[in-house]
Amino acid sequence: MEKITNFLAKVGAKREQEMTQKQIGASMIENLLSAFNNNPRNSKVVEYIFRQNLFDMIGKSRHEMVHSKMIAELLAGRYFDLSKKATLMHFLDIVVMRAKEQGVTISQDFCNLVLTRSLQVDSLTDKQTEYPLCDYAKNDSIDKKERLDVYLRYNLANTIKSSKNKVIEIFIENKVLSMEHDQQTQKYYDACSDGRKALQLFIYLSPINPRSLSNYAEVPEDMKPTCSDCSGNPIYVHICYQDILDKVIMPLIEEKQMNNRDAVILEEYASCLELPALPDNDEKIGAKELSIMAVSDYEKQLLLEFMSNEDNARLLETAVNHHLQRELYSFGGDNCLSFEASLQAALRKYTNENGELKSQKDFRDIFGAQNGGARFLIYVVKETNEKLYYIPTHLFEYNGKAYKTITDALKVAVKDYISRERKTISDVIKDFECIYSRQKFHPHVFKDNADLGRDTIKAIHYSQTSFTGLYIRDDISQDKLTKINEILGNGFGIKPISAQCYHELLLCGDDTLWDCYDKSLFNALKGTSYYYRKGAERQIEAINRVLPMPIQNSSLTNADCDLLERFYANNRKLIISIYRILIENEPDLVVYNQRKEDYKKLLKN
Repeated sequence: MEKITNFLAKVGAKREQEMTQKQIGASMIENLLSAFNNNPRNSKVVEYIFRQNLFDMIGKSRHEMVHSKMIAELLAGRYFDLSKKATLMHFLDIVVMRAKEQGVTISQDFCNLVLTRSLQVDSLTDKQTEYPLCDYAKNDSIDKKERLDVYLRYNLANTIKSSKNKVIEIFIENKVLSMEHDQQTQKYYDACSDGRKALQLFIYLSPINPRSLSNYAEVPEDMKPTCSDCSGNPIYVHICYQDILDKVIMPLIEEKQMNNRDAVILEEYASCLELPALPDNDEKIGAKELSIMAVSDYEKQLLLEFMSNEDNARLLETAVNHHLQRELYSFGGDNCLSFEASLQAALRKYTNENGELKSQKDFRDIFGAQNGGARFLIYVVKETNEKLYYIPTHLFEYNGKAYKTITDALKVAVKDYISRERKTISDVIKDFECIYSRQKFHPHVFKDNADLGRDTIKAIHYSQTSFTGLYIRDDISQDKLTKINEILGNGFGIKPISAQCYHELLLCGDDTLWDCYDKSLFNALKGTSYYYRKGAERQIEAINRVLPMPIQNSSLTNADCDLLERFYANNRKLIISIYRILIENEPDLVVYNQRKEDYKKLLKN
């Protein structure tokens, strides 16, 4: 009887504890919502994000033709005095900068004229949108459905020396909701190149974020223009709407001499770019329509200030994690945390109370050995006594810079070799043929794009470098490095960065030292004490054996769930806008990639 009584008492205590936890969770959600609603600064943010613009009202905010016409009018001088040429020059600045990043060749004389503002535009002689390709090329055999999104032609007062041209032609392929299909850019280039003896600029415009454009080798191939010349060199310069907003539209809006009518039109268009589309009868609203094309500096600052409020950040994190059906956790009575937030709180409390961790071995057992397969591990730094408890040794160093993998470092070494020795792609492939046979699928061979289809390359795990046609096997053994180094001839070597070096990076506070390393890997650790590997929540039981204060799953009541779902539904535009800003400003590579995936899911659901 006594055993039964004790058992029932334990069951009752457990139920009471569960009810207490649920009450705390409900109280927390209600308190966060109350704080959100009663903060006057939040009202300003919500009003800004939920404003409606003219393009939404007429259901054309994501129609490609509308955007093409706006871009054409901007570059044709609709909203500026052509004699001042400021807007056109700002646009050409974008083209020159992106061309250099992407390895697209543009006449150096032309670039110099743009950079020094010596390019003298005499007149605009043609402006077309949805221009039939057959009309431009004077070729009736071309399908009449093929159209140039934007075509502009200018006469110059001065001559571009290298090409002896006094005419500029700009061809823009505009992609608002779609990607390239049917080799469009190649068709347009083949039909238009040297058509009228002008200096021709082929532009590919899309809503891709500028961070991706600045690391163009990492952009998926299906998001890039496919066009190349007969030598395999890229032709189209890929730019984005963020470039247009920052360097063309915003300077015009800030121009005090602009008339009110033009200013209103541009402000409405800027609003169209920086907000998700609103539903309309003649416009389907899906994930692509909801995606944000560009954001102004004002909106960035507004939303970052919004997220600097801990209550706002906590409410949005809880709502998003609940919406994405992620498990929520609690630690020390603080409910509804992400696993990462719970782990940070647990580690912080443990090190504050106990100084050192039990052992490095415990964390190795939890998170795996230090190798390429377990790249992101737990690091715990106790800055008070300048002791580094756990450090990575898997990052590879080449010429004073750290890289994630041997392949990443090798790509840079090959690029240096091509630049220094003035090698062509064919020469490089031949250089490596003395070690590897191209006829056999050797596991460490350099391959020519012409010999392999894309599916084959993908199947055998090759990574494309920034040079067309050159592929590097993803796994390079140490014994092959010696032979590769003989070819490269510039002291090529791979070594893990030292513990002391990493310790200095974290604790010395010398920003000049950080400039020598890959900031996307290190910035998240600078100024912080903890970092954790993605997917670590699977090891929660093992972590709780090391940290005696348990991290627990946190349950929400039905009332909590209902409140969060209503909040998410009513504030979806705000949440999507905030995630777009967080992605742009996230310095850590792992969190950046996770937020990009979350952003895609939020757009779809």
